[in-house]
Amino acid sequence: MAIRKLRRQVDPRIWWRYPPFMREAWARRAMVLFWVVLLTQAGIAGAILIVAQEQRTADTSSPTEDAPALAGKPEPPAPPPSLQGPRWIEDPHENEYGMQAVAAAGDRAAVILVDGTAKAYIPAGDTAAITLPRSMGARSWTLQAAELHHQTERWTWNENGWAGLSQVPDARGIAITFDGGWRADHAGEILKTLRAHDKQATFFLTGQFLKNHPETTRRIVAAGHEVANHTWSHPHLTTFEDNRQHRTRDEFDRHRLQWELLRTEQLFHRITGQSMAPMWRAPYGEINEEIEQWARELGYTHVGWTAQGSRDRSLDTLDWVSDPDHALFVSGTDMANQVIRLANSPDFSGGIVLMHLGGEDRPDPVHHHLGYMIRQLRKKDIPTVTVGQLLLNSDS
Repeated sequence: MAIRKLRRQVDPRIWWRYPPFMREAWARRAMVLFWVVLLTQAGIAGAILIVAQEQRTADTSSPTEDAPALAGKPEPPAPPPSLQGPRWIEDPHENEYGMQAVAAAGDRAAVILVDGTAKAYIPAGDTAAITLPRSMGARSWTLQAAELHHQTERWTWNENGWAGLSQVPDARGIAITFDGGWRADHAGEILKTLRAHDKQATFFLTGQFLKNHPETTRRIVAAGHEVANHTWSHPHLTTFEDNRQHRTRDEFDRHRLQWELLRTEQLFHRITGQSMAPMWRAPYGEINEEIEQWARELGYTHVGWTAQGSRDRSLDTLDWVSDPDHALFVSGTDMANQVIRLANSPDFSGGIVLMHLGGEDRPDPVHHHLGYMIRQLRKKDIPTVTVGQLLLNSDS
């Protein structure tokens, strides 16, 4: 009954039936009720804020009973975590494939050395397995943190910052070297010429070259040539191309460089069953002391090429320049004569010639004059040797 009465009172359809004084009374009642509810809610909210503020003030201004004791006895620092060094997971042992070992690096990067030469780099917290063929005759295996330090010897740094083996004191001979990046266009003719003159050379090969030309790689090894490392992907290591300064590129660090070298050597093992010579050459000759040191931590010695400041005192044959109108182009005939002239200079010894196994077709290719260079050097009693023989001051 009360609900029905209230519905009749608020029904807008009958609201007009009420006299004006009754409508005004209902409006005043509604307005008073609205303000009462609003003020009540505001009072409750204000009281809650006051209580909360007083509580915060009491917590910050009044120390607890335990506070003086804690102030006099600070909490001791946590003990530092113990460092874990490298460890063998499987000691070096012989199996059906050869000599194998598995090691873990621990908290710091580690390196496995076989007969004093690093054969595997292990990043911190990682493990690595290494298998070497029996033909290597590995006797001594060492696992240690990758923090080796070596002194740079027999190196000159020219005005561009390139590292190159310009001269080896008291060393007789010229080492002819060939870089193999991706292509092997001239490899067959070069190997034939070297075989005809019974000469061995040094080949710096990338991992990509090994992957693309495994048979050519086996031919190089079978002929008794020296094979060294030219990184995996032939990358730019410094910013020289951008600003003419040899600053290490941001994307390269110790781990990336050593990965490039070790991955290449491991593929060479699988293809040939032999080890690379412990030498490497930076792509484009881009190197600095930091990069050279990272490679030396793995036992690698960097080998550049003879460059004594000016073009007419360089043994870089520039055989990669195919355009005759290019400022760096030198004909094969002129370059062969330059090599012979420099090698016969009184103040010259222990030079390294740079050539390539592949490249664009060019007029008068340099490798066509390889036999001529060898014959002329022999006439002048200047032996052509490998880089390893040159470093040993060999006269053979």
